[in-house]
Amino acid sequence: MTLSASPTVAEPPTARRLAALLAAGMLLGAAPLLAQRPVSMEEAVTATLERGTGVALAVADYALAAAEVAGARAFPNPILSADYTEDVPQRHGEIEQPLEYPWVRGPRIRAAEAAARASARVLDTERARARREAVVAYVEAAAARTLSELSAVDAAAGDQLLEFALQRRDAGDASDLDVALAEMAAARAAGEALGDSIAAVDAVLRLQIVMAEPADRIAIVPVDTLVLPVSAFRPPPDTEERAVVAASEARLDSSQEALREASRARLPAPAVRAGLEGHDPAEDTGLLSTAGVSLEIPIFDRGGAAVATARAEVTRSRAELEAARRESDAALLLATRARDGAIARAEEAARVRRSALRVTEMTAIGYREGEISIPDVLEARREAREAMRAWVGAAVDAWTATADWDLAAAVGSSSP
Repeated sequence: MTLSASPTVAEPPTARRLAALLAAGMLLGAAPLLAQRPVSMEEAVTATLERGTGVALAVADYALAAAEVAGARAFPNPILSADYTEDVPQRHGEIEQPLEYPWVRGPRIRAAEAAARASARVLDTERARARREAVVAYVEAAAARTLSELSAVDAAAGDQLLEFALQRRDAGDASDLDVALAEMAAARAAGEALGDSIAAVDAVLRLQIVMAEPADRIAIVPVDTLVLPVSAFRPPPDTEERAVVAASEARLDSSQEALREASRARLPAPAVRAGLEGHDPAEDTGLLSTAGVSLEIPIFDRGGAAVATARAEVTRSRAELEAARRESDAALLLATRARDGAIARAEEAARVRRSALRVTEMTAIGYREGEISIPDVLEARREAREAMRAWVGAAVDAWTATADWDLAAAVGSSSP
């Protein structure tokens, strides 16, 4: 990943720059170069979606909800009993089948299905948040690498400026003060290059953590170029289609069906019994059939607590849905304003950067030709360095704001 910078020529590195490059090489060489595989932003997002912890937990929750749907659809198992008595007939065998009212079974199944829909939307939410986290981590790693490369170029330019100052002093066109200023600037540039190389390593390690990669060594290299995100207008989906709101609606449906089930289950369902009995030692009576009905008598537990609990859950789910709708609209509005403002600031920073780079090139040529003093050159380089860092920071902010907008549009919230 490279950005435009002032041209430089090759020169023998000073001892200070050599030490900085060696230290940076030790950090970046934590793993063999061949073991560092190139990774694009889309590949980083895919890896995060496949191995991210939040997504994995949401997948497990959805599988659990799907299993609960299967359990809600299952019929009660029959009960088989066998008895022996001293009274005749002595042997008894009976099977009992609990029954279900259709008006109770239906709400139970629909409640489980609605809970499964809520889990599916939660899974969508976690995937959107994982995508946002991967995009931001990748952009930060790309930005750190860009700054590291730019600071290396700036360090080389500082060494070149120091060499020009030494040549002009030897020719009688510059003073010792010019050489001292150039040497101080070169030392500062070398220190910034070392600090930026360390920051680039840290950013890549953070990206690897997001991608669920081992973080004990540098295993990947971001390859996408740091550019501004596309600011094309994209209409957001309706509020009800956003994952957080849709999940709240599904939870409300589930709680309402659970309330219907609890209310209708206050009348216990019967169980039918059928069996056989026989074996009279005194008289061969053969096998005799039995039949009966069992019915629970609601004396101590009439289902009032279950109904009250389900009603309270409906009230809570309805309040959560209203809050989700309000917060979703507010989050999207704030995210839209933040995205548009960040992109505008990044575009302005790009214009300033281009101007600063032109001034730097002109002042470097002017000093080499003896038309500009070294303080003017150093000031122009400082302005260009600040403009470049400001542009990189603005680009990261623009990407982060765009990722937050995508999250708010799809999910209904602007932050993980």
